[in-house]
Amino acid sequence: MWGDHCMDCKCVPFNQAVATRFIAYYNTTLQFHAPLDTLKNPPSGYQYPGIDVGRNLDAIQVKIDSGYYVNQYEFEKDVQKVVASFHDPHVSLDGGILAAFSFASPYGIVSASLDGKESPKVYIGSHIIKSQWTGEDPSPIVEINGQDPQDFLMRYAETNAASYLEPDANWNSLMENPVSDVLGLWSAYQSGTLYPGEVDDAHLEYKLQDGTVIADNWTAIYEEVASTGPLATSGDFYNYFVLGIRPGVSDDVKWWPDLSVNATESDDDSAEKYLKELCGGTSSSISWCRSSYGAFPRTEDITQEDGETELYSSSADKYVAGYIFEDISTGVLSIPKFYTTTEGEDDTFRMVVEEFINTVREQKIKRVLIDLQRNSGGNSFRAYDTFKMFFPTLDPYAASTTRKHDLGDVLGAAYSKAFRGGDIDESYASNEWVVTNRLDADSNTAFLSWKDYYSTTGQFSRAQRYNLSDTDFTLAAFPEIPVGYDPEVDDEDNTQVFSPEDIVILTDGLCSSTCSLFVELMTRQAGVRTITAGGRPQSGPMQAVSGSRGAAAYTSWDLDFDIQGLNDTLDDQDSFAKFPRRSDTGMWVNNAGITIRNQVREGDDTPLQFLFQAADCRIFYTLKNVYNMTQLWYDAVKATWDDTSLCVKNSTGYPSARNLESDKAPPAPISQSEPVVFDINTDPERTSNSTFEIEDGGQVISLSVWDYPDCKEVYEGATPSRSRECLYMKVTCPPTPDRKTGWKVAVPVTRKKCGKTTSTSDSCDASSECLGDYSLPDSKASVPGAIDAGWEYGYCQAKKSAYSLDLQERAKKWCTAAKDKAVGPTAAKKTLRPRPNVAVTTVKQALPPSIGCVNPILKKLVTATECSNRRWVIDSAGERPQTMAVWVKTGKKGTKDVGTCKAYTCKTGEYKLVQSTVETTLFFWE
Repeated sequence: MWGDHCMDCKCVPFNQAVATRFIAYYNTTLQFHAPLDTLKNPPSGYQYPGIDVGRNLDAIQVKIDSGYYVNQYEFEKDVQKVVASFHDPHVSLDGGILAAFSFASPYGIVSASLDGKESPKVYIGSHIIKSQWTGEDPSPIVEINGQDPQDFLMRYAETNAASYLEPDANWNSLMENPVSDVLGLWSAYQSGTLYPGEVDDAHLEYKLQDGTVIADNWTAIYEEVASTGPLATSGDFYNYFVLGIRPGVSDDVKWWPDLSVNATESDDDSAEKYLKELCGGTSSSISWCRSSYGAFPRTEDITQEDGETELYSSSADKYVAGYIFEDISTGVLSIPKFYTTTEGEDDTFRMVVEEFINTVREQKIKRVLIDLQRNSGGNSFRAYDTFKMFFPTLDPYAASTTRKHDLGDVLGAAYSKAFRGGDIDESYASNEWVVTNRLDADSNTAFLSWKDYYSTTGQFSRAQRYNLSDTDFTLAAFPEIPVGYDPEVDDEDNTQVFSPEDIVILTDGLCSSTCSLFVELMTRQAGVRTITAGGRPQSGPMQAVSGSRGAAAYTSWDLDFDIQGLNDTLDDQDSFAKFPRRSDTGMWVNNAGITIRNQVREGDDTPLQFLFQAADCRIFYTLKNVYNMTQLWYDAVKATWDDTSLCVKNSTGYPSARNLESDKAPPAPISQSEPVVFDINTDPERTSNSTFEIEDGGQVISLSVWDYPDCKEVYEGATPSRSRECLYMKVTCPPTPDRKTGWKVAVPVTRKKCGKTTSTSDSCDASSECLGDYSLPDSKASVPGAIDAGWEYGYCQAKKSAYSLDLQERAKKWCTAAKDKAVGPTAAKKTLRPRPNVAVTTVKQALPPSIGCVNPILKKLVTATECSNRRWVIDSAGERPQTMAVWVKTGKKGTKDVGTCKAYTCKTGEYKLVQSTVETTLFFWE
């Protein structure tokens, strides 16, 4: 669809309580990000201004509390700006409505120089590829939407491609590349998180140097692969993408439109003729050559086996291949990723590297180029293993530090003590919070305790190193024991084949994570050179590694598992009680990533993430080599060993892993303001806030439609300025084993009456019969919900499906329809074991009589005549007392009584929030 059509998502409502709980959850998660404090005041050479993450999250919370946000999109956009300010690919946030779509130009782009010396120009990617077989010179882009291409693209990169450590890498991430084609990855220009049309118009117009004008629009790509059911309203969209709850209509009922595609076969078969001649095979064949439109050579000399044939043309799930070029006496080892997708392939990865080294030795090849373009990382084991095969006598240093903070201290102390005391088995030997089997980088001896590891006065722990000689650790951490450390393997033949001077590493700056570790070992410890390709159309240095240089990636799921393990595995109730509740994320989060440990060098605790580390040489991509890997490798070899004048002007001699003493100053940081603006006086675009029919796990929101015309049609029969009452019944599926942790969790779903729509959910094993006027939606949720105020609690005896209800009669009705017996709350508490970490809590506080609005769950609601334009919210926030928020609206400024509900000072047309607590009972069980 067109991107501007997708921006109707601005009708998706916003809920303050949900957003507040998410910010709290996310802020706690970010406390474990290792270089968090250094971000505030980065050292000289860091290419971006410092950023106070906590201050910016506080600013977002101020906006939430003040009522600034009127739709979910504006809120999530601010959060994503904070994420981008880390400039660290480990730091990511996939969740909410922004996870539903990505935004793309219909045309990919490529940046290339005419001859390697002229400043590169931007081209349509398909024009570059087509020129390979037509011989026609492609025409460069001279304007995008009337602007200089570099200006337009750099502005785009600030919001949609700012994940890297410097603008040159961000620039490369916008461009198409043969390695991305092999990996099946889109460029950042064709996978943006935020809609670019908000800044530059929905229309896209490319003007080429030859006068050609290509007019199109930004497109939106739907990213959700799971079945969502019909998302017919903004409330449905909110429920699914923000809360993780599917709508209550079965996919058995066809709700989607008929889609017909009138595709026609092209008469132009020149591309297939070219690829068949160059790569062999047919149009259905899979190989690196075909996947890259002929950019990679036709045949690899050494590659991974597929289990059936001895050698084969690599497909995208094979991540290493070797090539021999006798005419320049160079072997090329291409590693797009340090990863394997199929169980059992780890041996083949190692075998390819070993066979490559043996082959170049046997053929007396003099030099090696290791191509790491687009390498985003993988398993750190692959970095250690590959490094040891090139330099078998070197022991990888690879030290790292942890950010010191109270919650990390609790986790580390508990797990390290349990492991040292034998309370947990050897499978925890590589656990992030076990350090007593890791080495102090200063003394090369094991830490005595977590306290020993944390015994510094600064913001970081002591530097740790993996003890690769500890078999328990390596077997727990890696798929295999790295080369040189297996006591059962004879490593007598550990001769180093190449000197560091005969190896060069080629990157495009996008090297990240495990790739960064490998480059650090090869360059800093072994002394290998680097050469980087691409970057902005200007002279100057470029860093070889501009992705994450963190020692270890971690996710919110990992943290949640570790924290829950305090209770479930260690039975450490005291430690577990020190953590805020992690089961309530507020907004549904698919993944929230951080860097859990910094990579550091010997004698320096500065995270490598902040050091300017230039490549030894930089070259431009050219029209001849940007889609011809053989030519690119030849050009890199020539610039490294034969003609250093091919390096981009003023790109050599800067500080690098091999040249720490350089007196050349790194480029000045780019000017960039902090991502969150504190001014909340300017309203966001109020396209709508149709905040009805949205659910929050343990929360129900019955709302009126705000008077914004774009969203009136969202719910048939809805009337602006009038509440529409919906009846809800809460149910909980039987506990099921969590796929990651193995322990059982309750899954909240919702039954509601808003019309006559009915359906059932297989996940709850509900009856297929119509259950009155109620429907049972499926749910993506995997955490327990809370019990709303005034709701009795019980479960169906046979299936033990728990439910909440507002009236006991409805419970009996539901259970009868399910052919089961209703059991009251007293029996339920005796029958089902309470979760050990959650106590039954009852809070009783009467509502202030001045408000005159009682618990709406019990249906004792004020009427429209008593308090017009009202809407109410029941906020169930974990184990905290429930809050009933009564909103009233005045027709003019000042204080005014409206019936029995007292209105408070408001601006015209806006709402004033009055909070009060009501009786609440909360408990969970397995």
